[in-house]
Amino acid sequence: MVRALIHIEITNAIRHNYDKSILTWARKAIDNLVTFDVDNLSEPSIINYAVDLIKQANYLIVIIDINAEGSAGPLIHLMDVLVNQKSKPTILVLNGENAILSKMGAAIGKDRLKKNQSLEEQQELIKKSFLIPAFV
Repeated sequence: MVRALIHIEITNAIRHNYDKSILTWARKAIDNLVTFDVDNLSEPSIINYAVDLIKQANYLIVIIDINAEGSAGPLIHLMDVLVNQKSKPTILVLNGENAILSKMGAAIGKDRLKKNQSLEEQQELIKKSFLIPAFV
């Protein structure tokens, strides 16, 4: 059983800080959790790895932080694969505004789409999703 947490950042500048507090917290809080971090400026092969993880995960949470008006274009295929994972427990968190990602994210369903979640709300969502017996 693969439980995965993928963090995606939409940015317009190359990051120098790769430490994401939600991923650091999740690695400590949840045993055997696969985490992955990618952004819209990543190489296509890295984005494809995230797509493969989406396909392989039995339980999945994807958090997208939209920090700038960076292009979401490189992530369109990833989003398409994500919203078509109807048969498995999947939650999408969209923090920020991006018209394309919001429109695609809506296809996942209102009960599985969360918007503008604080760090504490994300932590609660992860705990509830990955620790309760009904989900794991």
